[in-house]
Amino acid sequence: MLGMLGFLKMSDKESKDKTLPSPEAKSTVDQNASAVPPQIANSIPVTINRSSPYVGVSAIASSPPQFVTMEEIMSAANGLKNMQLAHEIAVDKDFKLQPYEPPENSLERVVKDAVHRAFWDLLAEEISEDPPVYKGAMILLEEVKEILLDLLYPQHEKLKQEINEMLDIPFIKQQAENDALDFLGYAQFVINVMGRICAPARDERIQELRGITNVVQVFKGVFETLTLMRLDLANYNIQLVRSNLMAQSVDYEKEKFEKLLSLQGGLGSLINTRNWLKSSMLKGGERDIVLSAYLELFEWNHGIELPETVVMDAVRIQELCYRLQRLIVQGTVLLVALSKANYKVLQQSTSFKENLMSHIGVLLQDVRDDEMLKNVLPNVAEQIVSDIKLFMNSTKHVPEQQTFDMDSSFEQSLKDLIQEIHRPDHNVRRIIKQRTSEFLQAAFSTSPSALSQLPPGMTTVKSEFFSVIGSMIRLYQYNLAVYSEYYNQIIASLKEEGSSST
Repeated sequence: MLGMLGFLKMSDKESKDKTLPSPEAKSTVDQNASAVPPQIANSIPVTINRSSPYVGVSAIASSPPQFVTMEEIMSAANGLKNMQLAHEIAVDKDFKLQPYEPPENSLERVVKDAVHRAFWDLLAEEISEDPPVYKGAMILLEEVKEILLDLLYPQHEKLKQEINEMLDIPFIKQQAENDALDFLGYAQFVINVMGRICAPARDERIQELRGITNVVQVFKGVFETLTLMRLDLANYNIQLVRSNLMAQSVDYEKEKFEKLLSLQGGLGSLINTRNWLKSSMLKGGERDIVLSAYLELFEWNHGIELPETVVMDAVRIQELCYRLQRLIVQGTVLLVALSKANYKVLQQSTSFKENLMSHIGVLLQDVRDDEMLKNVLPNVAEQIVSDIKLFMNSTKHVPEQQTFDMDSSFEQSLKDLIQEIHRPDHNVRRIIKQRTSEFLQAAFSTSPSALSQLPPGMTTVKSEFFSVIGSMIRLYQYNLAVYSEYYNQIIASLKEEGSSST
């Protein structure tokens, strides 16, 4: 029954930590690891939404095969999860744990919904019997009590005592046996306690719960809200320990990666990383090899396996790549549109350009490649024409009693120009991409204050542009701190090979 509710107890060994709200997506954390506090990583159902790291014991390494124990394998698997969570918190300044929900229309979702519905239906049947049966309800109440106590800090001693006294399970069972149980009254006590300890964002939900009189519905709402409260607590704890965590996580990842690498066959198993750095050396000679290699990641051919040292960032890299390419397209569209529709009032209006870029951004938000771009650009062209007409008719630059309208041939010509942007070799798009690459090179290798001119077309979207670049730099600097030793060893061996072959 506990599993039906999505709340599982941990083993006796782990009973001092928080219970796990969901078996589907829990983050198991090494209790000896200081980089990720147990109250953050061992208490909440989460979806990190990142690709798994590469380390798998069965991977083929260049060194002789090794025999490893099952204990080592399980330790490596747990270490991998811990390392990934620590990495996410360190690299993503906006990282938050999210509740896990199975995909819509998936078998997992169907089964989960059916099981939960069956439990609540059974509970309703038990309570509606004459006399009521409180077997399931008592299990619910015990779990609610345990979760409430888990949500308290050590300084909440008085409230803890109040909960233990009020939710005295043996006494409540006696009331149930004597048909003298005010179950809804206990529910209201629980809701009041939740109201005292919840984040302000949950106040409205708590108020809604107070108005529910159906026992089953109120407890269903209580469990849903408690899950969110546990999430709030974990994310609050992340904020509290973030600076301390950042200081520890580099050493933590180094240690875990070294252990995982030892199961793979050592440095020689980093085949993709070696090829990646070698390619950068061949292209750039004596320039900063690692910096150049990381810049190439943001134009990565996703059909090629990523270097082992960045696989934990695979989804992040891909998404940053998509975001950057969409911004380049947005800048291209803006410059092409303003160049063709050469109205001074459009060129000078910041509000028009911001509004137009916002609309274009929405239309491009799901674009992942040039084929998808080609299919979306007709809609982008229509939007541009519509925005220009709307703006021009709303200004005083149109004589009174008249409306602005485009010549049909001019309108079609503008649309044709916009639709040509899907070509990677499009002149304006190519120039903006080149200037963006130059800007990235400067941003990665110098301080932000040394940067002067934004790439063409990026001024209107500079907030998003800087957000993308900031995320790229944060990923680069953090990974460099963790893996620079391996990079230096690989580069040294590559240079040695090059010297011996000449």
